[in-house]
Amino acid sequence: MTIKMRLQEYCENVPEILVFPLSLWIKNFSTSIDVSFFHLTPLIFILGIYGLYLSVRDKIGILPIFFLTGCLLVILLGRSIGPRYLTAFLVLTPIFASRAIFSFKKTPAILIGGTSTFTAIAVTSLLIFSPIVYFNSMDKVTTFSQKSEYITGWTSGYGILETVDYLNQKAKDEKIIAGFRIDAGNPESAMFVYFNNSARVKPIYIDSKNLDKSILNLNCVKSPFPIYFVARAGNLAGLDKLFIEEKRFYKPEAKDFVSIHRLKKCD
Repeated sequence: MTIKMRLQEYCENVPEILVFPLSLWIKNFSTSIDVSFFHLTPLIFILGIYGLYLSVRDKIGILPIFFLTGCLLVILLGRSIGPRYLTAFLVLTPIFASRAIFSFKKTPAILIGGTSTFTAIAVTSLLIFSPIVYFNSMDKVTTFSQKSEYITGWTSGYGILETVDYLNQKAKDEKIIAGFRIDAGNPESAMFVYFNNSARVKPIYIDSKNLDKSILNLNCVKSPFPIYFVARAGNLAGLDKLFIEEKRFYKPEAKDFVSIHRLKKCD
């Protein structure tokens, strides 16, 4: 895929911008406010806006122009924006927030600064040590909590370590092959990271896309090595007839899981 095609996938082109897509701009603006308000925490968000106002009012440097230009381009050009695209533009917010704090008198500045610091430490600690609680809390107040991406959905890392341990256990007595469908993400990419240098587990792509089509008509295949297929929720890439499920590891809330399938034996 060319760079131009990638840009068209994520950005509006000139003809599309010239028709003034107000509904898209309003949606992007609303998304930006939602993500910024909850991911920065409300206090930092409010302080950031006030600090930005002070910086513009006092004509302090080029930083406000740089920040506002980036935000404006995202809102006007983005096709479908979300937290992953907006985060890079929010890193300057604490600078403006600190500008706001230092504009107050000493006692309020200490109080607000201390509260902001404590809130940031508390939220970060919750995210690190109890991510499920953090994302469940975020999910109650914003549609952009990313709970599915990081906790319950197939993109999350839950079930990966259990899968690695299970395959390593199977490879204790003999070498095995761990196959995955042609895709990127979890569990496919993670398995290659863990097993690329393994002497006991050989990670490879096993997919109906890269196999001889005649294999799809078979009910079983013989192999000198045990072959396991690691799948997203039982997706065997068109090879369902050749494998049987042996183990599954559920992600939180059991909406999704990583499943391990063993090659069927030929009678």
